[in-house]
Amino acid sequence: METTLASPPTTDRLEEPARASLLRSRIGHRVVALFIVSALVPLSLCAAILFRAFDTELNRTQVQNLDGQVRSFGMTILGRLGSADDVLKFIMSAPGATDEIVLDSVGSLPWARSIHRVNPRKPLDEARQSLPSPDAKQQKALMTGEPVLLWGLDDSGNVLVYLVRTLPSSAWLFTEITSTWLWSGASEFASDAGLLALDNQGQTIATAGAVPPELLRVARPSPGATHRLYDLQKTIGKAGLSDRWNARSWEVFLASRYSSPSWHLVAIRPHFTILSGSNDS
Repeated sequence: METTLASPPTTDRLEEPARASLLRSRIGHRVVALFIVSALVPLSLCAAILFRAFDTELNRTQVQNLDGQVRSFGMTILGRLGSADDVLKFIMSAPGATDEIVLDSVGSLPWARSIHRVNPRKPLDEARQSLPSPDAKQQKALMTGEPVLLWGLDDSGNVLVYLVRTLPSSAWLFTEITSTWLWSGASEFASDAGLLALDNQGQTIATAGAVPPELLRVARPSPGATHRLYDLQKTIGKAGLSDRWNARSWEVFLASRYSSPSWHLVAIRPHFTILSGSNDS
């Protein structure tokens, strides 16, 4: 009978039990854990860095969009005021213009809600006592034929805006600008943001969109402050609201043409992050 010898065990077969035993040992567990940690830590760091970069870029884009909105609407308001004043100047400087002709022409303008002829050398009658009074600088501007922009409140607390120019008789013509014309399109500019127009004393002139009550006080500048120097986002940060809201402002500079303090446009929008996707406030 023919006999055969069994094949001798190979090196691989001998190593398999040893490798399995090593993996099941405490040292094996530590080695595997070390490999896992060494792979996860760099991945986690990269993910954190990328998340931070994307979140920063998202916030920068939001702020840039707010800047564009508030600046665009500010330029629109300046353009409307400028075109209204150009029309008044043209009517008053026309050859043969008299107070009566000017009053008739201005009264028919679509954006002129009301007109008032005021003699600066006489006290105002009862019907005109609510008109805002030009200060000394503004009176000097009117005497030299320059326009003045004034605003005040009616009996119901609504803000009224007036363009004032000197008539041929040297009386003053107060032309109230229709608010729906001046602020037309504010809601479209605001989009999903809240838009505020404030005077230099922090009083609200006009609003559009949703403005959270908690931000009304924070958004108001101190009297005389200009938004070129007034860091609105820093102020919101001090109030603990910067993680929920973004805010930008733009100064509507009125001093050079209208001898009047600036207005300040403020745009406020919920602060979105990559994880939130929406603001739950």
